[in-house]
Amino acid sequence: MLDDQSRSRYAIDTSAVCDLEGVSPATSYTNDSLVREKVWTGIKRLIEGHRLVTVYAAKDEFQRRCPTALDRLGQLSTRFFLQDSVALFSELPNVLTKSPYWTRQLNKAKPNRDPADPYLIALASLEGHIIVTNEKHRRDRTNTRGDRIPDVAERFRGITCLCLEEFIQRERLLLVAV
Repeated sequence: MLDDQSRSRYAIDTSAVCDLEGVSPATSYTNDSLVREKVWTGIKRLIEGHRLVTVYAAKDEFQRRCPTALDRLGQLSTRFFLQDSVALFSELPNVLTKSPYWTRQLNKAKPNRDPADPYLIALASLEGHIIVTNEKHRRDRTNTRGDRIPDVAERFRGITCLCLEEFIQRERLLLVAV
């Protein structure tokens, strides 16, 4: 019998993937390539099992900020990047009313460069995904300007955020054979 944790579905933010890839040494999850490979093996397993996704709006962020992660996904990217839906677009106004900052950011976005964060919150709100992000809540950071995913998620009932390390522990990704 599966427990609730083994059925959890996740929506992952670009920040967590970039930290796993070690894009920025200051926020890198690990410098150990074996550990990184174990986590990636687990991530691919979760994507194949339809338990780990991200929103299509994040694809541009992946291409700009951590293209090596996009390369790692290869054929799995079609399962990983969810296509936009009417339901997702319909939920966006609810998200944006809870974050005037994100509304301003969206209005300033270049064509075809919508920030992915509101879409992640909308997905979690609609489908109950747990959000994996390494963005910090306002109370845990020195620069308190602007909303981050945990700030807005807190304004919704039932949306949970985990940092990358919590996600790795929860899914026991370091126990995966490479």
